[in-house]
Formats: sequence, C-alpha cells, structure tokens
Amino acid sequence: MYRLLTHFLNHRPAILAISLYFLCSALGWTEGVLQPAAPVSNDPRFQIEIFAEAPEIQMPIGLAIDSKGRVIVVQSNTHFRPKDYAGPEKDRVLAIVDTDCDGVADEFTMLADGLTAALNLAIDSEDNIYVVCAKEVWVLKDTDNDGLPDRSALIVELQTENTHPHNALLGVEVGKDGWLYITRGSNSSMRYLGLGSDGSRISGYGDGGAVWRCRMNGAQLHEVATGFYNPFDIQMDHQGQLVALDNDHDNGGLNRMLHVVVGGDYGYRSLYGSSSSHALQSWNGKLPGSLPYAVALGEAPSGLLDTAYTAFPTDFEADYLVALWHENRIARVVTKPRGVSFEGEELPWIQGGKKFRPVALAADLKGVVYATDWGDVDYQNHGGGKVWRIRANSEETSRAPVSQFELSELSPGMASINEILSIDNPLASTPLFNATNSPDPFLRHISVVGMTRPIFNSRIPILSKYEQSYVRLSALLAMKRLPNSRPVRLIQEFLKDPDEDIRMAALVWAGESGELKLINDLASALAFEVVTPDLIRVFQGVAELMNPEFQSALALKSGKASEIPRTPIPDYLIEIIKNERRPEYLRALSLEYLEIDDKESYIQGLKALSVAPPELLQTKAIRLLGLSGDSSVESFLWQLVESPVITDSVQLECFYALSELGIDQTERLEPWLTRDGSVDYRIAVLECVRFIKDVEKKSLLLAKLHRHFLESNPQTVDDKNPDYPYAERLLFALEQIYNRETADLPEVKVSRPTSEKDWMELALNQTGNPMRGERLLFSKNRSCFKCHGSGLGSHDQSMGPELSRNGRSAGRTLEETAKAILDPNADCPPRYRAWFVTTAKAETKMGLQLHNRMGGAIEMKLISGHVERFEPENILDYGVLQTSSIMPMGLEAAFSNEEFLDLIAFLSDPKQRERATLNEVSPIEP
Repeated sequence: MYRLLTHFLNHRPAILAISLYFLCSALGWTEGVLQPAAPVSNDPRFQIEIFAEAPEIQMPIGLAIDSKGRVIVVQSNTHFRPKDYAGPEKDRVLAIVDTDCDGVADEFTMLADGLTAALNLAIDSEDNIYVVCAKEVWVLKDTDNDGLPDRSALIVELQTENTHPHNALLGVEVGKDGWLYITRGSNSSMRYLGLGSDGSRISGYGDGGAVWRCRMNGAQLHEVATGFYNPFDIQMDHQGQLVALDNDHDNGGLNRMLHVVVGGDYGYRSLYGSSSSHALQSWNGKLPGSLPYAVALGEAPSGLLDTAYTAFPTDFEADYLVALWHENRIARVVTKPRGVSFEGEELPWIQGGKKFRPVALAADLKGVVYATDWGDVDYQNHGGGKVWRIRANSEETSRAPVSQFELSELSPGMASINEILSIDNPLASTPLFNATNSPDPFLRHISVVGMTRPIFNSRIPILSKYEQSYVRLSALLAMKRLPNSRPVRLIQEFLKDPDEDIRMAALVWAGESGELKLINDLASALAFEVVTPDLIRVFQGVAELMNPEFQSALALKSGKASEIPRTPIPDYLIEIIKNERRPEYLRALSLEYLEIDDKESYIQGLKALSVAPPELLQTKAIRLLGLSGDSSVESFLWQLVESPVITDSVQLECFYALSELGIDQTERLEPWLTRDGSVDYRIAVLECVRFIKDVEKKSLLLAKLHRHFLESNPQTVDDKNPDYPYAERLLFALEQIYNRETADLPEVKVSRPTSEKDWMELALNQTGNPMRGERLLFSKNRSCFKCHGSGLGSHDQSMGPELSRNGRSAGRTLEETAKAILDPNADCPPRYRAWFVTTAKAETKMGLQLHNRMGGAIEMKLISGHVERFEPENILDYGVLQTSSIMPMGLEAAFSNEEFLDLIAFLSDPKQRERATLNEVSPIEP
C-alpha cells in the first residue's frame, strides 16, 4: 500500500487529491479545509443553519416572507447566464415552506416565471408581491387567496440602452406611508426614462442613482432622492426612517448606509465616472448641499434588515443587519442619534468561508431571520446557492418582533423632519427658517426643501443677505432648486461671498447650470487671501464643465455621459499659474490640471516655471517634465542639477525626473555617483542609474556605485543602519544584472522574501517611507499608474481602483494593503476580476468586462487598455477566470524590499483613510 501511495504521490496528482479528500473526510477534517467553512456567529446566542439549498433552490437573490410564513425567493437564471447553463430560461419567484417543522424546507412552489434580470422583491400586508427587475417592476396578486398569484401587472418601467443589470433598477420596499419605494443605480451614466402606470415620467442623463417612489399601482412616479451609486437594498425601519445601502463607486473604498430623506442629495454623479478623486463627487457630504452617510460599510452590501423585526435579544433592538456579499459575512450595525438623523458602527456578527455570499435578508412573523446565499464570487449563474435560517438559541432572552407593516413610533429626528415639512402657514414658519442656521446638515436640508414651496419663496432673497453663513448657504441651495430666469446673476453674486462654503456651492451651481456666460466669473471664487485646496479642486472640476464642446456633447445625451471628454479651457488656468499674486499651492494645483494641445508650448512653459521659486511650483513643473517624455528635457534638467543656486529638494526632484526620462547623457551623471549626500539623494541618483536605457552603461555605473559603497561602508550594513534603505536598493539593482553567488556584492544583511508569508513578515516588522512610496506608485517606470492612475488631475482609470491621494486604499490596514499586492486574487472585487473571450478564430482576449449583452455582444476593456466589442457570432466561449484578478500575481518581484515597504506605507497611511472620517464627526445637536 505504501508503494502504491508513493506512486500516486509522484505521478497522479488528481488521484492524490481524491485520496486525500476521502482520508480527511474519514477523519472529519474536510469542513473548513477542503470544503468551504459554514457561516458561524461570533455571538454564541445565535445559530445559523441551512433552510434550503441546490438543487431544490438555485441562484437565490431577492427574499421576502408573506403573512403565511412562506419564504418567497427570486431564483435568478438570466444573471450573466453562461452558454452552457442548464437552469430554466427565465427568472422565477418561488415559495419555500417547511411543512414538517424540522427546520428544513420541503415544499417548493413556483409563483411566477418568465422574468428577466429579477433582483429583489417586497410583500405588502395583503401578500401582494412586488418584484423589481433591471428594467421593470411587477406586482403579482393572488385574488382568489389560493396562495398562487393569478394576476400580474407591469407598474413601473425603465427605458434605457444600458444592459448591465447591477446599476439599473435594484431594490424595492413597501413603505409604511402608502408609497412603494424603488432604487435605481447609476445606469452606466446613460440616458434613461422612468415610466409610471399613469404616464408619470422621470428622465435623466449622467446623474447619480436615485430613490423613486410611486403609489402601489405604479401611479405618481417621482424621484425622492439622488446622488447614489448603486443602492442595492432599501428599507423603511420601524421608526419611519428610510435606510438604503449604497455600493462604492468601484474604487475599493468604503460603502455606505444612508438615511434617505426627501429631496436628499448624497453626492455621486455618474457624469464624473467612477473615480473617487473627482472634485465634484461628494461621498460623505463634503460638498455643500450634499448629505453625509450614516455608517461606513464593508464591500458589496446587498441586504438590509431592521432588527426590530426579529425575535433577537433586547440589546439588538436599535440595530440593523447588513449582508456583505463580497466579505462573506453578515454584519451587525449599532446606531445612535446624530441630530435628526443617525450614525453607527459596523460590527462583526456572522462570518462564512469564501463560498458564503449572502445577498438578501428578511424576518418572518416570529422574528426568525432568513438569508439568501449566492454561493460563489462569480456573477455568472452556476446552479448553486442556499437559503439560511438564523435564530436566537433561547426564547427566554428574546423579545417579540415589531410588525413590519405598521409604523411602531417615529424617531424624534423623523418627528422633527415631518414637523418642518408639514408647515404650510407663513405665520407659523419660525421653525422652518430657524433650521436654516442649524449645524445639522439634515435639518438645514429639510429647511431648504421646505422653502421651495411657493408660499415661502419670497423670503429666500432676504435670507441670502443674512449675516449667518449657514442661512445664506441655505438660501443659495433653495434658489438653485427653483425654476429661475436669472441664475447667472445670482451665481455671480454668490461667487464673491466671503464664506468659502458658499463660494464652493456657487461654483457647483455654475458647473451644473452649464451657463458658459460664467466662464470669466469662476476665478472670483478664488480672489481671497485664504483659499483651501478643496475649493481649488472644485474650481478645477467646474472648469472641465465650462468647455463649449463638452456642453454641446452633453446636450446630445448620447452614449455614456462619463465618456464625454472633459478638458478644461486652459486660458484661466494659465492666468492663475502665471499670476504671482496667487497662492503658491493654488498655482501648483492648477498646473496639475493644465492640458494644452500644443506640446511645445506646454514644455516651454514648464521649463520657465522650473528655474525659479516658488519651490512648490518648481518641483511640480519638474515632475511634469519628467513624465513628458520630451527629448529636449534631459539637457534642461541637467542644467538645473548643475546650477550652483539650486536647492537640495529641487535638485532631488530633478534626479527623479531624469530617472523617469531614462538618461542618455550618462557622462553628466557620473560625477554625481560618488558625492556625499542624504540617503534620499543617493536613492534618487541610484534610480537614475537603474533606468538608463543603455544596459552596458547601466552595468558600468552600477559597478561604480558598488565600489564606492564598499569603500565608504567597510562595516556590514543591517536594517538598524540609516544607510540600509539605500544599500538594500543598491543590492537589488546589482542582483538584476549580476549573479549574487559569484559577484562581489555589498555586504548587506538582507534576505529576499521567497513566499507570501515572508513578504508579510517583512511588511509587519519593518517601516517604509510614504513619500518615497508615492513616487514609486506614480512612476512611469513602474506598472502601477497604468491601471491605477497617474496621481495627476482627475482622469478616471478604470482598470483598477484609483490610488491617488484622494482615492487610495481607503480603510485598509498595513497588513490588508500588503495582502492586496501579494495575492490580488484573495480579496478581488468582482469588478476587477479578469474575464476572457475566446473568439471564433480561437483567439483568447483578457480584460475587464464592461457589458454583457445577456447572450449577445460583449464589451471588454483589454489588458492593453483599449475597449473591444465582441459580436455574438464571433464568440466561441467567455467567462471569468476563476483564480485571477485583472491585477497579475508576482508584482512584488519588481520591487526591492525597501521599495515594497515604501509602497505599502504610502497606500495604508491612516491619515488618508476616508473611513476614519466617521470617527472624526462629533454628534450634532438639532
């Protein structure tokens, strides 16, 4: 037997795997090792168990429970359906029942068939079922009370050319106020038309996702709130608060739980693409007039449940449960009041293995919770899936659930909101106008909504002259919402307001109005002694919109709004850059955004700015020269380096710029190789040598650096020595050319990590330099910026999450950042998974899937960066690569140890994490 097993070990890997499986199974080791771990709660008071699973229930997504206690599930069969998928042709709605009360479903009844791209459902008190599909909302009615719907009606329709089901119609909720709420995603920034059953209409192009509402029959369709990305689920809780889950804008940042109020703007516009760095995106209420999120969530929140509807212990009564699809878990969100709204914190609760992909949550009338489980990271239909049941272990510690169809009691905040919105008498309007000066953004917003009613319109111009800045800001936001025959004059006045928030709001209004008459007025918002970088970025973002060509293309409403080129007219940027009376940082930031078609003029302008202070403008211009690739730049930079009056920091920037260019004039570099200087100086010179184009010259100069290092460092250098970062980088550069075992390389106590574990130990035990890491990330000589952005301007890079200063690995710890580089497959968001298409000519292309035409054409952004469309007749096969993100494995091999440390130090710098802002917000008194 031993010899036979040895033979299998050496020659039969597949048989070995099978043998090991049965051995582990016999020993009880398969759970969590060879099979995915079952989800478990970190709270021993709860248990989670399988209620139903494939093949009886396949591909469950949406979930609700009717008055009979039946679990009603959407079975998806059209969701990125593979060609070889054996399931039904269309989506279905099933009723699942446990008839023998053993905890496992044993009766499966089909209630509806023939749906396409069905995602979510809701049930009212009469057991009418509302099903939301990507482009339709249906109501299913059981008029003869036999448990089977016998009437169906299309009550809401979305007309659009967008075919991606994840950003059209998404969620549905039966409100306790007599309205049906529907969520719409960003619609790929394409034109759309929403139609209610009575002909009511909502249209848009390039705006954000939205919450709509209509009557239960689809009449009176209108928009409640906007500024979402992809709000996958929505619920009106027992206190009358409308709460939505919003997925992040595809940049690896935080996701949001939002308190949705009438007229609310939550800051996202698809027009500006998925880049989080665009100045006119406001993910947490940064722009005046936009509202902040309530809770920062993990990746891909898809299901929401108010715990008041559960029979859970009393300490859960003010919480929410959130299904985090991408993170294989269900989180508990604990909340507390924040003004008239609320804030909260996400806590661990139920965690599963990689195959646990929770989607929707619902509670039955007894307070037992059910969760659908997609069962895999891939979006494609695969025939699997489960429904789980979650309950408290002891009835003694549990409380009775609140009715899901009746309002329990308004929260104090909602009571205040409703009180202000109900004011319809000018003589009793004091609370409405007092709210305009509240520090609570939600209360100020409600006052703005209230002032837009005709009976209060005459007061708005008076408020715009008040001394209090909040009051003036509220007046501006109210004027913006009203039909106005003279917006140009109003915007011009507000652009000169002494309060920066008001000037920022005026800039945003100017950009959204498209009034090109305001082009020459924009700079007046910056004509103040103190101007913050935030205002500068908003100014630059608005400048992009004031291009006549952009406005003409936008008016056509054709294709994707986010793909319309947004290039600022350079004239007013040039004026700011050249004006010596402007602040230094304003001129430098303006230079980042400057784009000129005449390259020769652009290069000459950068050279002129590089030769004299202010230093910030000098270094910015030098960096841009290094990235320009212009052949005339090298000689110019050498003249700067050799200048006797140049400062050390500017000289350092010149060396880095030369390294980006790739040095041809190596004779001018040689004298600098052996000069004394700081570690950063020597690293910059070493960078110049490493990226010399001529390999032979590179080898000779590296050898010279090597000899000089040995002469000046007779002692062995270890990681306690200040010279270590330079020495380790030098050793890495030498090893790329010489064989370490035969060459006389520097004596540096360093070992190259050979496994992911080794790299992780390095990351956790040594510290890098964030400033050097920033240069690495945005270096043309590296591969990072090609997918993640250059760090300059506001241009979207869709091949990977943006990692500029405003769009870094938000919320990631040092360990998580290192893990994301070392094993991009381990925690890869679905958007960045690598797809393949095999054509009829047997050619295989790889890239990011942009659109799947549901059995038709496919659009992909290929590794090369260009977009290609594959027609159905030319597609032999397609799918997602099971073990590969779009980011390749092994990128760490291109960096020295120190470079790797520098890179993760920059990417995980806690001061730059947007998630941390939640903890910086103090409670606000209404």
